[in-house]
Amino acid sequence: MKPGVIVLALLLMTAGGTSAQETYTYTSHGTQEMKLDIYRPAKPRPDHATVVYVFGGGFVLGARNDSTATRCCRLLAEQGFTAVSIDYRLWLRRMSRDSIKWTKVLTYFDSAIRVATEDCCAALRYLIDNSDRLAINSDKIILTGNSAGAVTVLQTDYCRANSRAEASVLPKGWKPAAVIPYAGAVYETHGKLKYATPPAPTCFFHGTEDKIVFYRTFHLCKHRLAGASWLVKLSRKTATRIGLCASKAAATRWLAICPTQCKSSKRLSTQPWQDA
Repeated sequence: MKPGVIVLALLLMTAGGTSAQETYTYTSHGTQEMKLDIYRPAKPRPDHATVVYVFGGGFVLGARNDSTATRCCRLLAEQGFTAVSIDYRLWLRRMSRDSIKWTKVLTYFDSAIRVATEDCCAALRYLIDNSDRLAINSDKIILTGNSAGAVTVLQTDYCRANSRAEASVLPKGWKPAAVIPYAGAVYETHGKLKYATPPAPTCFFHGTEDKIVFYRTFHLCKHRLAGASWLVKLSRKTATRIGLCASKAAATRWLAICPTQCKSSKRLSTQPWQDA
């Protein structure tokens, strides 16, 4: 992608206008239909690049057509990208504080990430299988999201790289053109966190003081949630093109982080690349 993924990341921090929208059902779970919205650019990029946006909300709140998702997708369409905002199952809505034992919280959390990843992969498979009809270049699909959405896009690429069951619907050999998580992490319960094959080129944005999705890493028994700081170190071992922009700005206000804040950060390591 030219002039680089870092430019796209900065575009996501500004306001946008309007664009046309289409809605499709990409899969279903019983009576629950999972939908995706497509925002078309008036002047598409020559490579027909597509950005798939996954909303945040702690796996409890949020929607594919909420104000943040709509704002991002409209902005991306203005810049020539086809933007796609997807549904995914909000599993933690099933957890009632009155009826569940707290010993089961981690089980619910594990399930929430797993089903969100499965749904993200199913949406990607739908886009890939219907790329000609939808005028999408399946080799130029970029994943982005904030908070729970950022966890989901990172987990999607992690499961793809490690041939996990959650990503089994993806075509063999396919990988995202890039991943841009805003306050994301990777979740692992099966031993050491590692990539069997290289991750997609990734540009991380994360608040160093984030108390919800940790910037570094969090351990509890066999459960590990690795944030941007740890993932950058791991990804660089695979020779993957990686960028990191970290500041003390609240991660939950990711749309408000501006380039000047990032440049003044105590920890900044960005590496733009020419192609995603």
